[in-house]
Amino acid sequence: MACDGRQPTPLHVFGQLPRLSSLYTQVCVCFPLEGNSSREKVVTRIRRGYRRLACWVPWIADAVEFDHSDGLYKIIPTPSSAPFSDSGSAFRVSERRLEDRLPSYQAIREAGFPFSLLREEDLASRRTLPNGTGAGLEPLTCAYGSLNAEREAAIFEVQVNLVDGGCLLVFSAQHNCMDMVAMSEAIRLFFEACRDNGTEDAGQDTMEFGRLDRWGTSLARHSGQSTVRGQGTSPEPAPVSTSKPAAQPVVLSSVDPTTGDTPAATWSYIVFSNDSHTQLKAQAMRDLPDHAKTDFVSTDDVICAILWQNITHARTVRLASSVTTSDGAVTSTTSFERLVDSRPYLGLPGRHPGNFVHKVTTTLSISEVVDQTLGYLASCLRNTLSETDRIEREVRASAEVLRESLRLRAGAGPPERPKPSSMNVKMSSWAKEKCYEFDFGCCLGKPEAVRRPAFEAWEGLAFLMPKRIDGEIAAAVCLREEDTERLKADENFAKWVRWVG
Repeated sequence: MACDGRQPTPLHVFGQLPRLSSLYTQVCVCFPLEGNSSREKVVTRIRRGYRRLACWVPWIADAVEFDHSDGLYKIIPTPSSAPFSDSGSAFRVSERRLEDRLPSYQAIREAGFPFSLLREEDLASRRTLPNGTGAGLEPLTCAYGSLNAEREAAIFEVQVNLVDGGCLLVFSAQHNCMDMVAMSEAIRLFFEACRDNGTEDAGQDTMEFGRLDRWGTSLARHSGQSTVRGQGTSPEPAPVSTSKPAAQPVVLSSVDPTTGDTPAATWSYIVFSNDSHTQLKAQAMRDLPDHAKTDFVSTDDVICAILWQNITHARTVRLASSVTTSDGAVTSTTSFERLVDSRPYLGLPGRHPGNFVHKVTTTLSISEVVDQTLGYLASCLRNTLSETDRIEREVRASAEVLRESLRLRAGAGPPERPKPSSMNVKMSSWAKEKCYEFDFGCCLGKPEAVRRPAFEAWEGLAFLMPKRIDGEIAAAVCLREEDTERLKADENFAKWVRWVG
């Protein structure tokens, strides 16, 4: 259905993954806020800001739907009056008062903005994972009832959570449409739209972000040679199945092969101060092996390396020198998976909207990870990222596999991702995103903390939060409870971090 001349727009090929269609990413941006008048002013400004943003970037207020006529996920325009009318001002913005449910903002601050006080069922309009997926999941409820059940897949929503002395602003972004790079840009533009000096007219960068033709409709149907570094033109797409793909189960945690149970896991924030990761990087540079392929490692490399090493050490206490994977096989290796931005490999601008995450993996023996120097591990991680030709081939091959799955799709979609080993770590780094520099203006200013709210435990999953202006980086890590306790009690690791939980 067209809306004010806008037509449904197919997502790019990486937005056609069925398993992304019910997933959301949340970001919680925390501000101190005093006084009822300030609260009312902030809520009014947020509603107005969203309306302004929807004028600049019309698809931001739209939704994603599966089109049975051609078998593609598409951005479906919403009536233009909805985000702008008085009744429609809450169309993608909601408000929740949590003074009776959560402690004061000061108490949350003193606790370090921990997962235990920032839960998606309290703070988010959507849940991260769809209802009914994974082992033992029960639907969560919030102010709306069951969070994602039988609701349209809105692209971008905002929930204003008011606690005593503060405002916890939570953004929820639909995962077919946005990875963290795109979501960070959407949040930046939202803050710009909320400011008093925000112009009613969109700037050039905003107009570029808002162009629907930037979604790359050619990518939605064919990939490979057409978009990667100017490699020419791809042929016309093959016929596409129009069956809606079946929902893909989301694996939350390793299953104990002896009992069939999913071990209890928990989320924790582990904070690296600027001094801490600066000293760790200096140590890693001193420890680089003579045969290293690179004389450079990044701060991300070093933080990932020390987390991998100490998490693996905590796990080996439980599992000795080898572990059993979910299919019963025995392994003595561990892998560190990093989710990287594939835009450069597709010849796309750095802030291009969409989900362009690609996984690169470094696999070493458990003994190497536990016993080698920090510099050795960091250089191994850097070497994997430096293999740009291989990564480009993988990105292009992934696009081709997805294109073929669209052509042949008969209700199944691409293969399910393998269940994670109980020895692996999967890291998504948001450290480069400039969220702490975003200025809301009136009453709020710049954020005091940026966190991901707690969602269902997913053993081995980790995130690096955006770097604070003073250089502090918070790592979000999900581990089995017994491994968490061992890591927390590790005196050598404790020298470098502040445990928030």
